Amino acid sequence: MTDKFDSNPLRSSGTPHVSKVLGRITGRTMNRRGFSDSRMLENWSAIVGPQLAAMSQPVRLSRRKSGRDGEETAGGVLTVKAEGAIALEIQHLAPQIIDRLNIYYGYAAIARLNIVQGPVTVTPSPLSPPPIKDEEISALADDFDEIDTPRLKRALASLALLMRRDKG
Repeated sequence: MTDKFDSNPLRSSGTPHVSKVLGRITGRTMNRRGFSDSRMLENWSAIVGPQLAAMSQPVRLSRRKSGRDGEETAGGVLTVKAEGAIALEIQHLAPQIIDRLNIYYGYAAIARLNIVQGPVTVTPSPLSPPPIKDEEISALADDFDEIDTPRLKRALASLALLMRRDKG
């Protein structure tokens, strides 16, 4: 019996990519909460900004139904859970947040925000690389002989080390 992922040319071991399997695992729960895809949840911080994202999270996206025929109307209601006083801030910024969300989706997907106060589950941020050691910066800064300013030498050395780290 062959696994349906054996034919995947990107994986020689026949194991599936996590990104392919994750959608099937989380799909039902996401659909029950009104999120047809997880892009908005993944990019919440980019949409609303890191300060608001740290203390809020989208919970449910409800599609509005029109009266008699049950057809969907333009825009849904996004329920956002927020902690403490940040709920008031989100209420004041609701028009801007709705605009950002609609720009993100490319159409009028959200018509209204429903703000619920409660504890927000903190998602761990990606591991940040360890800071650059002063010895490394100083050693590389000494190579910039033509620059007179020590502060500029250290800044350029730090930038060079970060670029080298990003390249791998």
